[in-house]
Amino acid sequence: MKENGRPLIIALRLKIIDGEITEIEHVLARNLRPDRMQNLVTPRPALVADVPPGERTSREDMINAANSYFESIEHGNGEIAPFAEERPRDGCPGHVELHRSDQ
Repeated sequence: MKENGRPLIIALRLKIIDGEITEIEHVLARNLRPDRMQNLVTPRPALVADVPPGERTSREDMINAANSYFESIEHGNGEIAPFAEERPRDGCPGHVELHRSDQ
């Protein structure tokens, strides 16, 4: 997607209850560094690999991890979210903005 002729990445989450949208969240990534765009062409193998059932994280734990990520952003505290020590940051395409709208 493009905005003003420049690349734009959008992540969108909709919460639907009884067929109606009750929540919308979106994240916009602008000012993408051209030298990082190649990192977005092919996903890292671990992101598309099947995880054996015995090694899968529970749905509740994944929801808690996702919620803690936004809490860490809102509070400017990286200790809130369960970030892995080896997390790669060189693939980050640029500045990311978070916009949240609960209805």
